Amino acid sequence: MYKLLIVDDEPWLRKRLMLTIDWEKLGISEVYEAEDGAKAFALASAYEPDIIITDIEMPELSGIELMKTLNESALFPQIILISGYNEFEYARSAVRFGAVDYLLKPIEEEDLKKAVSKCIATLEKKEYNQQVLDLLSSSSDLLREKIYIDLLLGKLDFSKVSEQHLYELGVVFPT
Repeated sequence: MYKLLIVDDEPWLRKRLMLTIDWEKLGISEVYEAEDGAKAFALASAYEPDIIITDIEMPELSGIELMKTLNESALFPQIILISGYNEFEYARSAVRFGAVDYLLKPIEEEDLKKAVSKCIATLEKKEYNQQVLDLLSSSSDLLREKIYIDLLLGKLDFSKVSEQHLYELGVVFPT
């Protein structure tokens, strides 16, 4: 289950998004809200949401500035930008800072659900890739351990294994 942060300076829109969509059905277990970018950044720092739905034009910190601040702080949630403005420069900035989608107000519920599902698919792929990397890393540790044991027991025949090959496997020899 994932965490979501909804950021918009219009209270009625935040409430609509929070209450009309069955977030749990989409895989969201926690939903937070903020009325501006500065409060959103504070919440994001505290709760590390996986997905942020944010308006572009807000007081304190715009949606684009929020994205930039998050990136500079090494927080990389999936971001969906929403806006009442159909301006190319906003969309271009959104892409530059890694937004997953750019939706125009009034927001169609199905479009938002699709954008959130796209974010979740990306998050799941990242989690899977990390699991594979962790598995490979632990496999390398096991392989290195086996080589050390074989070396100690005299079972390793160096005439068949080059030092470069062992180095590539992560086995380091003292010099």
